[in-house]
Amino acid sequence: MIKKNISINYAGRLYNIDEDAYEMLMHYSETIHRYFKAEGSEEVADDIDMRIAELFDERLAAGANAITIEMVEPIIRQIGDLDQIIPDDQTSKSSDSSADSRNSDSDTDQQTEEKPGRFRSRRMYRDVDNKVLCGVFSGFGQYFNVNPMWFRLVFVVLLFMPYFSIFHLFHTTLTPSLSISFNGWLVLLYIAMAIIMPTAQHPEDKLRMQGRKVTPQNLADEVAQQTQTATEERIIRERKRTSFLGNVFRIIGACLLLFFGTIACVLLLAAVIAAIIFTIDPDTLFHLPHLDTNETEIMYQVREIYDRMQWVIWIGFAAAFNALGVMIYCCFHGVASSIGSTKPMSVAQRLMWFVWFIISAGVLIGACVKFSAESASLYTMRREADRKENTIDGHYFNDTDKRYFKRGGWKLLRADNLTDDRYTYSGEHYNGDYNTRYLDAYSYDAELIYQAERTDSVAAGVYTLSCAARQARDCRGAYIYIIIKGRNGSEETLFSEIEADGTDGGDLGKGWNTVEIRDIYIPQPSTVRYGVSTDPKFTGCDSRVEWFSACDFKLEKK
Repeated sequence: MIKKNISINYAGRLYNIDEDAYEMLMHYSETIHRYFKAEGSEEVADDIDMRIAELFDERLAAGANAITIEMVEPIIRQIGDLDQIIPDDQTSKSSDSSADSRNSDSDTDQQTEEKPGRFRSRRMYRDVDNKVLCGVFSGFGQYFNVNPMWFRLVFVVLLFMPYFSIFHLFHTTLTPSLSISFNGWLVLLYIAMAIIMPTAQHPEDKLRMQGRKVTPQNLADEVAQQTQTATEERIIRERKRTSFLGNVFRIIGACLLLFFGTIACVLLLAAVIAAIIFTIDPDTLFHLPHLDTNETEIMYQVREIYDRMQWVIWIGFAAAFNALGVMIYCCFHGVASSIGSTKPMSVAQRLMWFVWFIISAGVLIGACVKFSAESASLYTMRREADRKENTIDGHYFNDTDKRYFKRGGWKLLRADNLTDDRYTYSGEHYNGDYNTRYLDAYSYDAELIYQAERTDSVAAGVYTLSCAARQARDCRGAYIYIIIKGRNGSEETLFSEIEADGTDGGDLGKGWNTVEIRDIYIPQPSTVRYGVSTDPKFTGCDSRVEWFSACDFKLEKK
């Protein structure tokens, strides 16, 4: 359909407008001007024209090419329909009666507005002009004639009330589901109010929200105030958009948003992983040993600690997301206000967000401290239980060492001054196989005291004991030995020292050498013990051993 388009000068500005939109606009404008001219307040009509022009500029700036009737109709509803600005009962009465009626209405309005504390005549709306999130509490403040900051502070206190007892909540019987449900219902209630409560968009809505009657003068005052506010905000936006400092703030704000957004994503991923991990049974998660029936008290304590750790994790993540949410929102708001797309925060708003952040950060720090303490307790109990189960002849064995000693028939006699709790090693065997294990121990102070041996039954004869071994360069005191019984029952011990080639050289490579004890005479069938020792009390020689390795022990008859 083809529409006629014309150019008009409206409120001192040129606009392209459709013909039907022009007719509606002119009828509206002329009617308002006639009414307010008769009232002696023609400047009010001019203010309404200026406000309509401001709204036209906003629509055209959004990409519209010309003003259409679809654009004019909502603007007229927003400003106020003619039946709201010019009541029918005033046009049907005589001039004297109309004057008396208007004077009476004016007196009534004055009486109503002289009592701002009364809210029976008010309507509940969301006040988006003074909002922090959705304008719900601003609407409460307008309805009850109370500073909305009180509603916001009460909401924050209720939101964090389950966390105020962070340092003693673990000694109560309250289940975490109650606090989570309370917070969830509180947030859902706020969201429901934001959806249900209408928005005060039009001037008549804002008058009803404030408890003021919808009269021509009040509508005109509201329109004039909106026009002045929009003009001031547009000037501020233009100044910030063209200022160098504003550009700097935008860049800094964008970087902060990226930084905190990344942290939020990482924490979200960590929360999901933690949620998955802590659904696993603690026995499986922490590799707890299967305790005997007389040790059920330890298992009870472990599960109690585990339950408290679940508390701390969820509280800590809730506090972390609250703190990060405050930071991200404040950064976003700062960027938006720097480019002029929203109003800067008031002092009260900044105080509220600061208190919220401090509470969240305090709860997060408390949760981290409590989690660290509980983790240390759980690790200590797990280590003690593990040591108790894997202690053999007074020595603690890890699973790998235990399998090696059991498979080879070895017995550990001495293990002092070890830097770490291991008695075997792998990765440097002379055959190049990384997985081949061998006897090995290490002492940082070169004061290693170590002795391991095994027992073998042999027939009478002459034998040779051989093995592959090495010890650290510039060290001494590591020997292989064999203990045999004589005919009279006495014991004889033979020794052979391990060469100190470190990890280089050796006839086998990587510092390994073949070490032998030859011509071992065994007079009768008996059992012999042989192994490796660095104990000077046993060998009778000075000892300075940093580390040694030994494997492939063979007792062969000639």
